[in-house]
Amino acid sequence: MNLKEQIIQDAKALNSQLQRLQIGASIEPRRCTPGGDQLAFFGLKLHGKTTAADVAKALPELMRAISQSRRKRTHLRLDDILLRLEAEHPQRKPLQWTAGTMRRTRPHSATLGISHHDGKQLVSVSLDEIPQILVAGETGSGKTVLLRNFITSVAYSTPPDELKMVLVDPKNEDLRPYAKLPHVVRFAGTPKDVAAALGYVADEVQARIADPNRKPYRLLLIVDELAQLTRIDGAIKTLGNIMSIGRSKFVNAVVCTQQPTEEGGMGSMMKANVPLRLIGAVSAGQSYTATRRKNAGADMLPGNGAFLFIKGLELYRFQSFFMDSLDERHAVAMVGQRWDAAPLAPVQASTELLPEVAPPCTTIAPVYAPPVAPIECQFPLTEKRPLTDKEAAAVRRLAADGMSKNGLCVHVFGAKSTRYMEWINEALAGADDNKIIRLRRTGTGGD
Repeated sequence: MNLKEQIIQDAKALNSQLQRLQIGASIEPRRCTPGGDQLAFFGLKLHGKTTAADVAKALPELMRAISQSRRKRTHLRLDDILLRLEAEHPQRKPLQWTAGTMRRTRPHSATLGISHHDGKQLVSVSLDEIPQILVAGETGSGKTVLLRNFITSVAYSTPPDELKMVLVDPKNEDLRPYAKLPHVVRFAGTPKDVAAALGYVADEVQARIADPNRKPYRLLLIVDELAQLTRIDGAIKTLGNIMSIGRSKFVNAVVCTQQPTEEGGMGSMMKANVPLRLIGAVSAGQSYTATRRKNAGADMLPGNGAFLFIKGLELYRFQSFFMDSLDERHAVAMVGQRWDAAPLAPVQASTELLPEVAPPCTTIAPVYAPPVAPIECQFPLTEKRPLTDKEAAAVRRLAADGMSKNGLCVHVFGAKSTRYMEWINEALAGADDNKIIRLRRTGTGGD
């Protein structure tokens, strides 16, 4: 069954269920369209006194109907602004992240994914406009991938002398690879380090209060697993103070949690100081707690990178980029090459007296050289062509250091395609650094 036939069949199943439930609403065939490779939209028409809330109450039954139509579990959410049902695309594909996206991102901003709310649009976040961000979602929602995407994008778009980051990862797991970024001045992976790192940011906020002209750089605090901070004395209070005062002091915060509840650290101060919420799939009954909106449907999201963007009166769904072909190590390498410097060692948090200002990056000794090409090989390439001998040699060195072919494609060309992979294979077939064994081309790959 092709895509059009499947959407027509789904629309009939949804209409039948609406009639069976005696709900005065119907699916409009002309408004049944795909949204990229991630979504399918089913426009609604309300009859009589029927409201969107009436349709929202029937979502479990409607979800069952479309799941039976497709013979697989299919999530369904109501967009009560545009009055349409959002379902997973019948042949849903990951939204592949590319280096080209980073090149189009403005400084002090991060590009996170694509929305089809009002036509296809990139979803970007500016730290100038949005000082504090909450990211929430249960296991499988894509929260960690979204966070890694955010860090990579903002670090690539903004030079290290303008942006410094403090990473707090109580599990000492998901953010550890990013401790090697040239922007990172502190990484905290233990309870002792977490308390000290938060104290470091709080001290910098106070220093900027004492001297209103003191804003030498943007300081970005990123906290993974907020619930873990509830086990550290004073951590939640310190974080709340940073978020309530820091917004006017060039200090930003991105806070992530699997439990958007009071028990998970979401106190009243935290709720009041988060103008943007990026909410992925949450447990049944947690949608309102996470979104602060009725019928937002966060508990109806399918996970795997499906998020709600909630800012003021705005609420729409977007798909986060998926970084399957560029793991953390390669992302660190690309950022390091972007700023023409090896990633530097973060200042380790400690219980000793902390300096008022983060030491400039130039004073921190480099401890790690990522697998990047020489400076004369500027990747990703700006034109589509086979590699030179020098570039091919750089590719072979990256491969020898463990970078996959998919990773090489994205690192070298900014995207994946059959033709790019063919050129990568040609480079890898080189006998030595001075010769490339040209393979006979048997097809014309897509660009």
